[in-house]
Amino acid sequence: MTMTDHVEPTGRALVKAVLIEPLVQDGMKRPKGTNADDYEKWLGKLAERLAYLPRDQLVGLRDLIVRHAVVGKTGATWPDFVMIQKWAYAIQPPPPREHTYAMSLIQSAMGRQALDEGWVVELFHCALKFGPPPGRYVISQLRSEAEDNRRRRERVREWNAVNRANPADAAWLDAWHRDHQLCTALIASKTDDSEGMTE
Repeated sequence: MTMTDHVEPTGRALVKAVLIEPLVQDGMKRPKGTNADDYEKWLGKLAERLAYLPRDQLVGLRDLIVRHAVVGKTGATWPDFVMIQKWAYAIQPPPPREHTYAMSLIQSAMGRQALDEGWVVELFHCALKFGPPPGRYVISQLRSEAEDNRRRRERVREWNAVNRANPADAAWLDAWHRDHQLCTALIASKTDDSEGMTE
């Protein structure tokens, strides 16, 4: 590596370099009611929660934070932590394995039922959209969607067998199988944990 090479930071370091440090340097003050120690922990937690975002999304989020900064007598202070996290999720949801709500729903009794009945991938996609746990009406829609997807999987497999599947269909089928494997693994890991606790 030469002196002119630049290593792009990633994860928490990227959040600090692209979002936190520029805002602090521009005068963004700590949230009201936090002392210096709490503020450092607050910034560390923010970097941890946003570590999945790429540079471009962090730049956009930085501008959004500036627009919604709380203006007071001492200057502009950070918006509420939950609001920042909500904006980040709207810009780009976290990857499935970092999406604690989706993982917990899939590992619940509803997730096991959905796996047994064939609509676990559809439940997973619903969970990724941050909706509350689905009620009867949404579950009936997920079951219907799962049936449509089952028929689509059969069609794409038939097209694949005769080399007629287009790239979009093949990519969809691959993504469905990846999500199904992830859901199955999540449920299996929860089952293994539960069995270990009862031994």
